[in-house]
Amino acid sequence: IMSATAAKSPIGAKGTIFLPWLAGAACPHYDDNARGGFIGMTLGTTKAELLRAAMEGICFEMREMLNALKAAGFSNFETLRVTGGAARSDLWCEMQANIYGCAVETVDAPEATALGAAMIGAVGAGVFKDLAEASEHMVHLKKRFEPTAAAMAQYDDVFSVFESCYEGLAKEAFPKVFQYQQKYH
Repeated sequence: IMSATAAKSPIGAKGTIFLPWLAGAACPHYDDNARGGFIGMTLGTTKAELLRAAMEGICFEMREMLNALKAAGFSNFETLRVTGGAARSDLWCEMQANIYGCAVETVDAPEATALGAAMIGAVGAGVFKDLAEASEHMVHLKKRFEPTAAAMAQYDDVFSVFESCYEGLAKEAFPKVFQYQQKYH
């Protein structure tokens, strides 16, 4: 229901940006003061824009992490496999492919942790010689989502705004909010 609602909003949620730092920011900012919220809302902002902005904000944070890995010398990611709740939404998977700039695949296993445990158990029991062989037999691709040039370009623009939101709030606003929360709550 949430994905169907979010799909009613265009890329960039009409300028509504979600900051996903509900427990501080991790990689690459490592900022305990960072806080979550919505920026860019107007009187016309709808539930669809809020939902889409939340989905996009989470993906933008992951893009920052992927960019940090690239900056540390990791090679470009050609394909990412996603699991869990986000993998159950075609909209979210398409969004990730376009935001990350690479193919996104889902696997036919609703619980990846359980599948991984089963693979380890199968190797331990001698059914397969190693995890690579277990993966060949037990991991089955469900869907593949390819990025499109037009959507990638639009997401690049929104990502720039997302980054500016962090930079603009990190120096003064986030620390002040954090201090207030520590003092009164």
